[in-house]
Amino acid sequence: MQIFRFEWKQARKYILIWAVTLAVCIFSMTPVYYGMVEAAGTLPTGFAQGGFF
Repeated sequence: MQIFRFEWKQARKYILIWAVTLAVCIFSMTPVYYGMVEAAGTLPTGFAQGGFF
């Protein structure tokens, strides 16, 4: 436990920076995920009208 506390004190700033950066990335991508969920219902009609088949 003593080693963990020492390492946490040494790297606390970098761990918090990475955590905040990842949180910002996840929250900024949330609208994209919602758009993908909404577009999932229109995929069969989109493929039928396209030039794939």
